[in-house]
Amino acid sequence: MTRIAEVAGYSIGTLYQYFPERRSLLCELMHEVCEDEFEAVMRLLPELQGLDMGARIDRVLEVLVRSAAKNRALLRTVVSDVLPTLDADAVEDLLPAMAALLAADLEANADQVEVRDTEIAARFILVGVEAIVHDAAVDHPEWFDDDTLLDEAKTLVRRYLRVRPPQTP
Repeated sequence: MTRIAEVAGYSIGTLYQYFPERRSLLCELMHEVCEDEFEAVMRLLPELQGLDMGARIDRVLEVLVRSAAKNRALLRTVVSDVLPTLDADAVEDLLPAMAALLAADLEANADQVEVRDTEIAARFILVGVEAIVHDAAVDHPEWFDDDTLLDEAKTLVRRYLRVRPPQTP
């Protein structure tokens, strides 16, 4: 906390006034990252409208995995040291909003995917990718050094959905 206060240009007392412990500061930083990711996906929506399902999956995964790569040190610390100590209610969850967006997209493009239940499929995809990214951040941060992790995530999601090219009229 002392080093953070130095870098931020605040006294340690001021920092502790806003963040009484290291955990609260880390939670706030991770919250900011999650909000930034959500906003990045929302900004991407107009561009996605003209793309087929496979390309849309690729673009969203690029945003999410590259954000995780950029923030891997913070993610590792939060996943290892902070999340296990929090109550489920203490974490603001953007997953329902992201899952609703994905489920609606899967429903609107049912001719390009094979899923029985779009809501369940959306949750599987988001929770699965999140778990893989968390695992990589903790145990294999080097997986973020190139696009191999991203490419594997794209393959996983595309194969799970059995993505087909769009049908032409």
